[in-house]
Amino acid sequence: MLRRWGSEENKKLADKAFDLFKGSQAWRAIPLFQQGYHDAIRHRNPAIAWWFLNTSAGAHFKAEEYRQALDEYLAARDMAVQAGLDAERALTLANLSSLYLHVFDTASALSAAEEANQHLGRGTNVAVRSQVLVQLGRVLMLRGASDKAEKYFKEAIESVARSHDQQSISAESSALDQMGWEMLQAGRLQRARTSLLRAFELRRGRKDPALFVTEYKLAVLNLVTGDLTRARQLIDSSFRGSDPDPVQIPLHQFYFTRAQILHGQGDLEGALHDYIRATDAAEEWRGRGLFADSFRIRTDALLDDIFSGAVDCAIELYRKTGRERYAVLSWELNERIRAASLHDVLTEGRRWTEHVPVEYWALLDRLRALDAEQLGPGSASRATLQQAARLRMHLAEMEAHAKSAVTVSDSLPPKAANSTPPKRCKECIVSPEKSRPRISLTHFKHVLGNSRTLISFHLGARYSYRWIVSGRTFEVTVLPDKRALSEQIDRLRALWAQSSAEAAPYSQRLFELLFSGLKRSAHNRWYISPDAALFKLPMGALVCGRLKGTPVYLIERQTVELVPGAWAIGSEPQGLHKGGFLGIGDGVYNSADPRFRSQADTQAPAQARAKAPVQLPRLLSSQREIEECALLTGRPLRILTGIRANRQEIVTALADRPQVIHIAAHYLTGGPAGGVAIALGLRPSANGARLDILTPEDIAHLRAPGSVVVLSGCSSLEGEVVPAAGLLGLARAWIAAGARAVVATQWPTPDDTGQLFVRFYGYLRESARGDTMVPAEALRRAQIDMIRSHSWRSEPRYWAAYQVIGRSN
Repeated sequence: MLRRWGSEENKKLADKAFDLFKGSQAWRAIPLFQQGYHDAIRHRNPAIAWWFLNTSAGAHFKAEEYRQALDEYLAARDMAVQAGLDAERALTLANLSSLYLHVFDTASALSAAEEANQHLGRGTNVAVRSQVLVQLGRVLMLRGASDKAEKYFKEAIESVARSHDQQSISAESSALDQMGWEMLQAGRLQRARTSLLRAFELRRGRKDPALFVTEYKLAVLNLVTGDLTRARQLIDSSFRGSDPDPVQIPLHQFYFTRAQILHGQGDLEGALHDYIRATDAAEEWRGRGLFADSFRIRTDALLDDIFSGAVDCAIELYRKTGRERYAVLSWELNERIRAASLHDVLTEGRRWTEHVPVEYWALLDRLRALDAEQLGPGSASRATLQQAARLRMHLAEMEAHAKSAVTVSDSLPPKAANSTPPKRCKECIVSPEKSRPRISLTHFKHVLGNSRTLISFHLGARYSYRWIVSGRTFEVTVLPDKRALSEQIDRLRALWAQSSAEAAPYSQRLFELLFSGLKRSAHNRWYISPDAALFKLPMGALVCGRLKGTPVYLIERQTVELVPGAWAIGSEPQGLHKGGFLGIGDGVYNSADPRFRSQADTQAPAQARAKAPVQLPRLLSSQREIEECALLTGRPLRILTGIRANRQEIVTALADRPQVIHIAAHYLTGGPAGGVAIALGLRPSANGARLDILTPEDIAHLRAPGSVVVLSGCSSLEGEVVPAAGLLGLARAWIAAGARAVVATQWPTPDDTGQLFVRFYGYLRESARGDTMVPAEALRRAQIDMIRSHSWRSEPRYWAAYQVIGRSN
């Protein structure tokens, strides 16, 4: 791209900075880029200012300073827009998409890449066009649109192959390299081999410094196809020929790949050494990442692969050598990554909300409206989906910037920018002997004491594992793989739904598989940290024995509570805080409801005749359910029904810190990302009517410290299970908002009178008389009452749907 530097000094500055940027000292280039940017601004040269700012962002990216990179890319994008620089705008958006993809936010990456493609003109530089098309192909491939992605890759390669200058050859090899990698990730191995070998030939012929990148990818290809000898040769060559460049290949990926190769070759000690280096580098990389929760969750999914490999290797060494230190290390590694993103949300506080612009809340409200449209009848339009994706991207950007501002302001004393190079080299990674996991088994056993037991699960592709930890006990057991356990859980759920006679014996076999060897006692509370398909299994409904021919369920012998991880368990169980009862229910769900017409007439008469986007039946019994439950708590009451069942009223009520929040509403699935949202009711809007909803990301912005949240409705516990992040959805969102426990349902239940909740609140009230009864124990007793009711409520398909997930710290 032609640039008029304005002076020979500027040209020399740019050349010097760019030479540093291309080498291993990108951090040294940043002050030079910033100097050039300010000089260009002073001389009112927006094209040159854009170049310095965009390349400075790239240097931050290469130095793993992702928050600064995000800020500068956004500023460069806005500068290009204001100056009418379409090609520059497209290139910055492609770079921004690459940053999003680096932290596995594919939705934001797609929005940025599609917007970049829209600003490619006929006169756009061939290399820039190729970069934009390749980036769009990468994102589409990761999102499963492989045919469409391949079209963009081929277009990029063909556009540069017609030119024969050095820049075009470099762009062609880069496009082939990226295409081969994405084909490899998609399992299209022959196409991957063809593209990567061609890239390898071009880069080796030119003595391209980026040859190590293609060598690394070919090493992964050979690892996948089983040629471990060739894979080892390639990874060693890639190590020798590279300086750390996290934009091309994050350092943890280097170590992870070599660990897998060594593991496959039987060198367990060498593999564990590299696995530990990979976990240390990965956590450092994650700590430099963007603050938005959506970024963190997707990052956790990648880190789970690395930590899972380390856990597998540690347990294999334990079984081979009998040394308990390997078993302990496997547990500590598992807990280091367990629900780390949720832990971060809880520990960072809410100060960042003071740093977001006013526009943030307006955009969040608009996103809520778009999400509600996706919950309506039929599928949402492509325009709606794209607009929602763009809004999520902009909100995540604002959130990351605001949280970054809080972190910077909390750093005392502040460091001079780029005063020292970041410690990023192969020799800097901590050795396995010096690695210190966040959670120490010795300390945690002291926290648990002798009256509580943690049972952690990890489900893997080859094996699964169960750890039992208490004040006196530590043991690890190998279980069947993830697929086998998932099939058994699905089978049991189906048998429960059918009230089949096979359910009890099948349930007992699964209990013996998962919980063999554990002593059951109502005086010993079980905390269970599940994984993958285990989130779909109501543990308390497993049959643990028989009494006079009648099945005995685990819940009859044991208090069971799900927790996100060991970090969520405090030293002592705590009673409920002092506060009132907040009940929400019997909302206005259809335009035929007289309460809706009355509201519409008040706000805008013409809207009374408007057709609502979603027509749902009225939940007539929900008001009675809420009132009965409220009276049992013996607490000050606030009940929101009818038109008052809306988000604004809820936000106002939360300011009083209610002890209990009970929401009896419609829970709609299939909306944003296939998740679940709370439908509060209809309200008039400029377009006729709008469904007022609470989505998980919306709930996470609320404040409910120490509250018990009860989600009374069909499948309110549903959500995507993301490796390492755990169960997403409403339960996680309320815990992120500060709730100590969430009671929700795993599948639809037919009870319109809420008998289980009536018993639950009766038992929970005991904590108001000085007892430290926890929500899990109150739910357990209510479920036992249902089992012994000798009615249709005795069957697991009713009472087992209710589950509590929480934390005691």
